[in-house]
Amino acid sequence: MFSSLECRIKYISPMKNTIMINHDTSLLMNCAYIYDDEALEHNEQTLGGIPGMKDNRMLPGYFLEPLEKHTLDMLDEVM
Repeated sequence: MFSSLECRIKYISPMKNTIMINHDTSLLMNCAYIYDDEALEHNEQTLGGIPGMKDNRMLPGYFLEPLEKHTLDMLDEVM
């Protein structure tokens, strides 16, 4: 997950000390990094795209809002 997404989760979290733990999936077949909208838009505008994003199926504008909603729903469950 891009650090900008981590920062957004920490910003919206009602918990004082929110941390994100990420993992490396580079050895898994067809794994995809979770990109932010800026990276996705940049990839579309870059000739040949960003290395490692060749098979990415994410589109800008679709991920941040559900990520925020589901994170807040999850945090509501534990609070």
